[in-house]
Amino acid sequence: MDDAKGIDDLQAILAGLVKQLPSQFKHLELLPELLPELLPELLSELLQKNPYMLAVVYDEIMGDVRLPRPILWHLLHSAAAWGSAPFGAASSITGQSFWAGHLPWAGLAPWDQSLEAAGQEITAKIPREKIPEFMALIAKKSAGRMKDFLQGVKDYYDHPYKRKPSDAVVAAQFGTTRLLDFGGDGKPLFLIPSLISPSYIFDLMPGQSLCQYLIEKGYRPLLIDWGMPGSEELDFSLSDYIYKRMLPCLDYVANLAGARVPVIASCLGASIAFGMVSVDSARGAGRKIDKYVTMSAPWDFQAMLDNHMMGTGDSRKTYNALRDIFKLMPKGMPMTVDMLQTMFAYIDPMGRDRYFRRFSKMDQTSVAAEFFVAIEVWASSGAPIVRKVAETVMGEWNATNAPAKSEWIITDPDDDQPHSVDLSKITTPVFLAVSPADKIIPPVGAGLPATILPNVTRHDPGAGHLGMMVGPKAKKGMWDPMMAWIEKPDLKPTRKAAKRKPSPRKSKQTPTAKHSKSTVHAT
Repeated sequence: MDDAKGIDDLQAILAGLVKQLPSQFKHLELLPELLPELLPELLSELLQKNPYMLAVVYDEIMGDVRLPRPILWHLLHSAAAWGSAPFGAASSITGQSFWAGHLPWAGLAPWDQSLEAAGQEITAKIPREKIPEFMALIAKKSAGRMKDFLQGVKDYYDHPYKRKPSDAVVAAQFGTTRLLDFGGDGKPLFLIPSLISPSYIFDLMPGQSLCQYLIEKGYRPLLIDWGMPGSEELDFSLSDYIYKRMLPCLDYVANLAGARVPVIASCLGASIAFGMVSVDSARGAGRKIDKYVTMSAPWDFQAMLDNHMMGTGDSRKTYNALRDIFKLMPKGMPMTVDMLQTMFAYIDPMGRDRYFRRFSKMDQTSVAAEFFVAIEVWASSGAPIVRKVAETVMGEWNATNAPAKSEWIITDPDDDQPHSVDLSKITTPVFLAVSPADKIIPPVGAGLPATILPNVTRHDPGAGHLGMMVGPKAKKGMWDPMMAWIEKPDLKPTRKAAKRKPSPRKSKQTPTAKHSKSTVHAT
């Protein structure tokens, strides 16, 4: 099928459907304008390639397209939520699902606990004869919200902001992984981003760059950039990433410094880096890491599954289903960005809807609008995760909780020597950033190392998953306290931490221990 003709045909079909919709859904007329971005011109060419090539090249193309990923998931979810809102309103008054008796799975959804009292008070005052009028008001309000969401997506796509590439130079390269040197005359410092998203979150934009902040503080940041997996990386395991990528980069930075160096890591990159820190700590006097800073490092995976999706257990089912998905995927095919973004979307299903509705009301010439675009482009970009790593992190760890149980074993590929990643044996001082505002990696998932590490400072940055790395709260909440800790003399533990396995957690569990804004624990 010719791409241009195919898109025109689909636009015509969609336009015809829009004309048949009730008046409250006329806002969907924006969809034809977005459709060309949903169907890249190279789609038909990609479909002729093997599934692996489709996964990799598709991610490269979509990395340049300004749409929240996966766009169809967000469009359909928002349309379903706002389209069904009038019927949900009627159900809240009658106490019976609008679809009861028509659809076997349709029951009356319970109120969100935070809204239950107010919702029942409001609906109790509405007489049944007023239900149609009430539904019409809800439909009008819902249509407006859906229109704002679509307008926000369109404004985002049309926004003129373009990120200026950094001035960093490639200091070393191992396979497709590069070590970027941001310069400066100070002490070298090693930065490790998540394995999931682009590395430039540490150098997002002027005024929102941890790398620039570090240079101003007298350091020389060197950032690992994972890159698109090449022929060698396609068969990588976590052990390969640690021994063949992280440790060689660490050695380069430490040799450049001529001394031990601080390491700062975020998200899944921080979790994997715990393996590197564990190996380095075992070197004893020959270790090369001075201090280790982690930001939102997932560690207790089963606690996170219980915490997500309001503790209903749906998140556990979603993640466990990945094991079946892996079986259906062609051998060696990596996990694409859209697959990952779909999983994250289930944590907060209406999150993108809220963000883009808010963006539609912003001054599009403001710095805040530019920051929004910069973050969204970053979140929609990135490379796929190679198969073995995806199966381990997204599949096995969610089932076995190996890191939290000190059962994660990595193996040096050069001598086949196994190494147990046991946090209780890490002597390196650790600054552990954990935030109650983090919806992606909540405290129940990231806070466990604070009870195991012998020499740890637990810190609440007062911001969410990305907010502690960039944003208006990052400098005061995370960067300044982190730098003050890095520049302190080594903090020696008063006694060794006891090795402890996590206790079973119930859904909706929150940490009971109270921590100061930044406290040293030597438990």
